[in-house]
Amino acid sequence: MSEQELFVVDGVIHTPTQCIDRGWLHVAGGLIREIGSGSPSVSKGNTARVSAEGRHVVPGFIDIHVNGGGGSLAIDATEDAIKNIARAHAKYGTTAMLPSTIAVDETALRSTVRTIGEMTSRPSGGARVLGVHLEAPFLNPAKGGAHRKEFLLMPSVRKFRELYDLSNGSIRILSIAPELDGALELVAYAKELGVVTALAHSEADFAATGGAIAAGMTLCDHLFNGMLPFTNRSPGPIGAFLTDDTTFVELISDGYHVHPAVMKVVIRAKGPDRVALVTDAVTPAGTDMDSFVILGTTLKVRGSSCFTPDGTLAGSALTMNKAVKVILDNNVASLEDVLKMASLTPARVLGLDRKKGTLEVGKDADLVVADDDLNVFLTVSEGRIVYSS
Repeated sequence: MSEQELFVVDGVIHTPTQCIDRGWLHVAGGLIREIGSGSPSVSKGNTARVSAEGRHVVPGFIDIHVNGGGGSLAIDATEDAIKNIARAHAKYGTTAMLPSTIAVDETALRSTVRTIGEMTSRPSGGARVLGVHLEAPFLNPAKGGAHRKEFLLMPSVRKFRELYDLSNGSIRILSIAPELDGALELVAYAKELGVVTALAHSEADFAATGGAIAAGMTLCDHLFNGMLPFTNRSPGPIGAFLTDDTTFVELISDGYHVHPAVMKVVIRAKGPDRVALVTDAVTPAGTDMDSFVILGTTLKVRGSSCFTPDGTLAGSALTMNKAVKVILDNNVASLEDVLKMASLTPARVLGLDRKKGTLEVGKDADLVVADDDLNVFLTVSEGRIVYSS
C-alpha cells in the first residue's frame, strides 16, 4: 500500500520525547508526516484509517542479526526463503533486518550474498531487507560453536571483496575473529567501504580486541557467546567492549544466552544507546517447530533457544517482540530503554538513525502496534502494512 495514505489513531504513541495518549500518526509516501493527539482530520480519497484501540504504537524493531525464521534460512539462498524470513519476523514487529550467513561451502555462500543483495531493492512483503550480515566464514574454528569448521576461512581482503561485489555492495556487517592472520587488514579495508566490522567466534584477548577496535572494529556479536570469558584478571573481549565508549554490543535476550542479571550489568556499563537487541534466529523462529535440520544436523528447540545434539547453542527461535518482553519481564531495563535497544540503537549501528529507529516526522514509517504483553497487532514497514492480525 505504498501509494495509500494511512492514519493510525487512538494509540499510545511512543516518540523520543513523550508518550501521547489517544495519539495519532499520519503516514504518506512511506514517511511519517504528522503526529498528534485527539482525532485527526482524515482526508477523503485513497486513505486508510486503523485504530490502535488504545494499544502502544512503537518504533519498528530492527534485527541486525537474523539467520532465519518461518521455516527458512538465509543460506537457502532463494528469493522465496528471504521473503519467508522477512514475513515471519514482520508478524512479531520487525520492520527491517539483516539476513545473516552461517558457515557453508563457497558456492552456497556466494549464492546467499547475491540473493540477499538482490532483495535489498525488492519488496519482501515483510520486514525491509537492509543488506547482509556476513557472520561467516572469517571465524576462529576453536570458538566456532555450531558453525561447520570445514567451511571457515582465514580473513582475506580478496575473498571479502569478491563477496562484497556479489552482494552488490550490500554487506552491512562483517563478523570476524580479530586474532586471525589478516584480520586487522580486513577490518581496516571494510571500514574504508563503510562496512561495520564485528568481533565474533573469537579467541581474541583484551589486548587483541583493543587492537581491532583501534583498527576500526565497532561491534561485538552476541556478547558473551563464542568468545573468551570475562574474569577478574583476564577481561578479554567482553571487558574491551564494555569499557570502550565508541563501540556497540549485541545481546540475544532470550534469557538463556545471557542471564538477565548479566544483561542488566551490560546495559548499565554501555547504556541503551550502545546495546542492540538481536534474535540470532534460525529456522524455527515464528513457528511451532520443536526440531529442525541445518546442513544435515538435527537441532532441538528448548524454550527460545536452539541446540545441536551435543548441547551446543545454535542460535535461537526468538522474535524481536519476545526479545523486548524478556527484558521487561525480568526488570532488566525500562520500556523506553528497551525500545531504544530494539530500534534506535540498531539503526545507529548501521548509520541509519536519521531515517529509522524512532517515531518522528520525516522519518521512515516503520511502526508497530502492540499490547502490554508485546503481542503484535499491526506492523508497518516504510509505509506498507506488512502484518495485520
